[in-house]
Amino acid sequence: MATTNSLEGSRIDVQSQDYGTLRSTHHSSAERVMDLDFAGGPFRSQGHEPKLEDLVPDHVARAVFRDYFRCAHDQPYSLFHEKTFWRQLDQKELPEHLLLAIMSHAVRFSTADFFESRKTSLSSLFANMAWKSIVVLYFQERAEADITIVKTIMLLSIYDFTAGHDRHGSAWVKIGLAVRISQDLRLMLDHPTSIGVAEREERRRVFWSVYMLDRLASCARARPPAVLEASCHLSLPCDEHLWRMHCDSKGHKLDDIVNQNAHTGEHPGYPALVIALTSIVGRCAQFMMQDDNDRKQKPPWDQSSDYAATCSDLLSLERYFEQPICEALLNCSMDGIEIDAGLASPLVFARPWTPAASTPEGWSMSFEMQD
Repeated sequence: MATTNSLEGSRIDVQSQDYGTLRSTHHSSAERVMDLDFAGGPFRSQGHEPKLEDLVPDHVARAVFRDYFRCAHDQPYSLFHEKTFWRQLDQKELPEHLLLAIMSHAVRFSTADFFESRKTSLSSLFANMAWKSIVVLYFQERAEADITIVKTIMLLSIYDFTAGHDRHGSAWVKIGLAVRISQDLRLMLDHPTSIGVAEREERRRVFWSVYMLDRLASCARARPPAVLEASCHLSLPCDEHLWRMHCDSKGHKLDDIVNQNAHTGEHPGYPALVIALTSIVGRCAQFMMQDDNDRKQKPPWDQSSDYAATCSDLLSLERYFEQPICEALLNCSMDGIEIDAGLASPLVFARPWTPAASTPEGWSMSFEMQD
């Protein structure tokens, strides 16, 4: 039954989409939007298929992309180097399926009148178009996969998880696909220095984002993770401000942070700590929710038990959180007034325990948590 639901959730029922809803009657730019016939549907013919630029005015799409970086990027998944993204967008180097996936993920944050009360239906439309584009490009035409397809499938997986319980099966299938493609691209290994620092860190962050989504999606019964930690030989992501300055990662590994194997006394950065905490959460979920009858469980008071190991790992991480969060946020501002979301988000997500503390007086957050 679960397999059937997953496959049905993954299937694109494009003929049931009301493509006519994209016609705007409230904007002078309405003539730029195609009149997509519902009866035929744009995917029935082998002719022209609509692109994002045919459906949404450029300035509206760019506003949605800005909303993505303001409200979703690094919260907690980090898939893009922002300056590189905007440069590639201007040079039209980003594939259509990736832009559609970002739109499906970020339309809900938009305040543009263009979308009005159609955010839910248009998000679904963009997600289905992105997935259909991937199926055609990489499964029918057999194009060579690259890191952009991993990003697209990641975003579509997150969309499916947030779109309702009936799409969770589809999300589960897409996560597995993202894992296998990222492994086929060898993203779980450190990359040669022949590629640029920003690109190398972006590839690193994409893999750890896939790892994080895989672990969080596995917090349920009969949902084993697809990524084995033993195969993760990649350095952890560096601090956001280092990435912005095109500085390379310090080379921290997952075992280094949890088991204190190296870099004694050196703070690994909050993005790395987010991954370390995700690893612990994943192990707890597996212990609690996955049937493991083949391995004899030891009582929690045994020093070699899973419980004792988890407590030890948490205690080893505790030293990185001695500074109150309100003080740590003082380092997350570029102008001394407004907190930078890209710097603050990993700090917040990395804390397994947060004492009662408020934002420093006179400060404001540069991002909003919206439904």
